[in-house]
Amino acid sequence: NQFQSMLELALVIAKGALLRDEFRGSHYKLGFPTRDDDHFLKTTIATYQPESGEPEITYESVDTRHVKPVERKYVKTDLGPPEFMRVPKNIRLPI
Repeated sequence: NQFQSMLELALVIAKGALLRDEFRGSHYKLGFPTRDDDHFLKTTIATYQPESGEPEITYESVDTRHVKPVERKYVKTDLGPPEFMRVPKNIRLPI
């Protein structure tokens, strides 16, 4: 049933957002007006736990060796191409 899947995904999104104490792009949380890369520059992983029927939220670090993170702005602008760093010589750009 598609509706059940939509509800499960909404639960994952809401639970992940509640655990994130920061402002990032379209994610806004009162009391946390700034982005917090030290704690939240991570990939959020949700794993379904059949015993509880709830998603378990964990995090993985984001690999920033080759592309420097930049602030996303939700207005029309031209930021230009991303700046790549320390790209191995065997990888041809643009990717």
